[in-house]
Amino acid sequence: MAPWAGAGGFRLCVLNSAGFLPVEKAQLGIIKSDPANQIQAITGNNLAAGLEEQANRSLDETELMIFAAKTARKYWEISGTWLEIERAEYRLAMTYLAAVDLSVSFNHAQACLEISREHAAEPLELFFGYEALASVEKARKNELGFSKAIEHMKVAFDGLSVDDRSWCARYLSKLQA
Repeated sequence: MAPWAGAGGFRLCVLNSAGFLPVEKAQLGIIKSDPANQIQAITGNNLAAGLEEQANRSLDETELMIFAAKTARKYWEISGTWLEIERAEYRLAMTYLAAVDLSVSFNHAQACLEISREHAAEPLELFFGYEALASVEKARKNELGFSKAIEHMKVAFDGLSVDDRSWCARYLSKLQA
């Protein structure tokens, strides 16, 4: 059985030198510098992102996707900087959007943008924060919110480097299609 699978659903596990342990059995003192924290954050993010793209996800896969994104957020808070936490909020916004839980997705998109503004983030971070917000507003059929998010996205796009513009343009185009 996979370490995250428990009877009746998923449960949070901690990876340490002893392997995967359910949180309730793990030692309470998580050491910030333990590289296992970053491994769990990266793995959670990548798993969630992969499941977001999967067509015809089952209910179990959707629950795993959400669990993975939450795990990433938790472990970036332990071992990352504001930047990783902000990106984990983006991942949560996109994960909940894929799960069609639009109110939770909206809240995470707002949290992503709030962290970016609080830390005077580079335009790239704002661009993707507004991409998440525009995606949610489009799904909610909120034309005014969508239009405002797209305008902010365009402002952030204008502040991007030429290299970043070349690969970010497709995200803006996709939303405007």
